[in-house]
Amino acid sequence: MKMLAHSFTCQVRGLLYLNPMQAINRRHQRMYFIDENGQIPVKPRWHERMMDLFRSDTKRKEILLSWLKKKIPFQNLTNFSSSWNDGISLCALLESLRPGVCPDYPNMQHHNIITNCRLGIRLAQRCLNLPQNMITPEEMAIADRRTEQKIFQFICAIKWMSEQSYPEYPAVLLSSDVPLKCHVRGSGLCTGVTGRKARFTFHATDISRIHDLSVHIQGPRHDIWAISDVTGCPTVSIYGPTPHCVIETCVVYTGDGLYEVMYEVTHPGYYVINVKLRDLDLQESPYLCKITY
Repeated sequence: MKMLAHSFTCQVRGLLYLNPMQAINRRHQRMYFIDENGQIPVKPRWHERMMDLFRSDTKRKEILLSWLKKKIPFQNLTNFSSSWNDGISLCALLESLRPGVCPDYPNMQHHNIITNCRLGIRLAQRCLNLPQNMITPEEMAIADRRTEQKIFQFICAIKWMSEQSYPEYPAVLLSSDVPLKCHVRGSGLCTGVTGRKARFTFHATDISRIHDLSVHIQGPRHDIWAISDVTGCPTVSIYGPTPHCVIETCVVYTGDGLYEVMYEVTHPGYYVINVKLRDLDLQESPYLCKITY
């Protein structure tokens, strides 16, 4: 009797597995992003959903890559892993779909992968109304077999939402006349010691416009200076009167739009530090910083 019961149970499970609706649900879980409520918040038009049921994952990726190459032909896109891990292709795609969203993406630096991915994901969420938990910047930056499917679903969602009749990205967010709320503070703006890192921070309420910022540092003889176009995350280089005075500084993104700038010089004197937005000084910039031994 136990053998018969076990055989009957296996047959029932087999029939349930072959149930067309359950098969479709399993396929949907593979193809689409499922939210915490078990719903599909972003999906293509009805006819495309029907076609996708009969397409292999490989075929779906080929079709999406073909669409991407038409939108951003200048980007070398061959997959849904390494082609996206620096965040630049994502920002380029968004600029192609919503002109003005990220016009300075060509100046983005490849090594700022987390910051670039964070910027692209936030822009996609804002201008295409994508769910906030589809993918994290870290998952996109890793871009391996474990996260490839998430990246593919995210890019699919961008395509589908861009094809729907959503309003264009609000003009007020694109206007350079709208002031960016930014706070600059820290001891590195007023004092420092040679051979030690000086620090200051700036906080921007709108990270999507952080690429408009720049930092300039000029030394007492006008022979030491630094300039950085901030694209997602600023980098500053200080050049001294002799080769050994060249010191690379670093910038750390600590989250929530807060950046910490660290710099170090070997020559004492007064330094002028400018923190600018589109060539306009922010707050009390320029700052006069006294560097001593």
